[in-house]
Amino acid sequence: QQQQQQQQQRHHPTSALRLVSQHPKTTLQHRWLSTESKPHRIPSNLNFDQRSSFAPVTSSQFKDRLADQERLLATPYKNDDNNNLDEDELEEKALEAEEEEEEYDEEDDKDDEEDAPMFLPPPDIVYAVPLPQRLHVPILDLFVPEHENNEVGTLWLDEGVFGCDPIRVDLMKKAVNYWRAKKRGRRKAHVKGISEISGSGRKLRPQKGQGRARVGHSRPPQFRGGVKVHGPKNTRDYGKTKLNRKVRQAALRNALSQKLLEGNLMIANQLHHLPSIKTKELAAYLGNYDIGGMDGSSALILDSYNPEETEGSELPAQYKGVPANFWVASNNIPNVKVNNHISAVVYHILRHEKLILTLACVEMLERRLKLPY
Repeated sequence: QQQQQQQQQRHHPTSALRLVSQHPKTTLQHRWLSTESKPHRIPSNLNFDQRSSFAPVTSSQFKDRLADQERLLATPYKNDDNNNLDEDELEEKALEAEEEEEEYDEEDDKDDEEDAPMFLPPPDIVYAVPLPQRLHVPILDLFVPEHENNEVGTLWLDEGVFGCDPIRVDLMKKAVNYWRAKKRGRRKAHVKGISEISGSGRKLRPQKGQGRARVGHSRPPQFRGGVKVHGPKNTRDYGKTKLNRKVRQAALRNALSQKLLEGNLMIANQLHHLPSIKTKELAAYLGNYDIGGMDGSSALILDSYNPEETEGSELPAQYKGVPANFWVASNNIPNVKVNNHISAVVYHILRHEKLILTLACVEMLERRLKLPY
């Protein structure tokens, strides 16, 4: 029983001597304090440097340090420069400090503005024109100088072709996948099978007796010139992908309606009265609308040009349903694609930011895509 009592006294927290840490971030109030004035017996092989923060201290030393810290905290802070100043002088000094704060240097402000983070203003919200006012669009003359009026009239578009609401994104996605599969066609990669590689089926060497690996014919995949395992066989033809005609037409109507909804649809009166065949001049005309070039918007221009049905004899020839002079002039302008109304596909319409249609092209598209009701 005496031994148990001695062990309990040794491990009791109030009777043991604790080490006091002198770390500056800790306070003396949170440190352990010994309740006895005399420390317990320290082993002979354990030595402490009394100048270190880990040296044991008694309760009297701890109380002295705590009193010193409280005394330091209670003393008010005094500035040596202001100790010998009167109240009037202190007020004058405070006023001078305020005047110095009000004064500023323009160069310092510029430096601060350059170092300050840049916050872009939020973009202005552009609301779409509601139906049916959206279908009333102006007719533009593309070959007019920049500062002149280029509007030659207005046009009401067919609501069944250009007024789809809501826009069916799923149909446009199907049309895009259908067109890409048609362009991909049949796979050209093909590897020879085991029956297509030349070589005999005779066994190359005996099965046993030579100390070498067993082998059969001379065309296994691990041999040089052997068969290719699991290679492409050219068995899939992506060009056989099918999509119903009515679905393709509905997707094209939704693509045209989407361009009109965005405000990226432009109606031009004609393309064959181009003043010059020079690419530089046509690029300048299109640059008035921020179209073409490396920095301008991409544009798809569609026309339905047939000089036989147009009155007049001095008309340029047609090439792929487009005036030949316009085709030649626009052939070298970046981000500009010219085609006829038959080649109007959803893929090209969505790939280009702007869509420019002539009056003849609008008439042909409405005739082809107009709903029966």
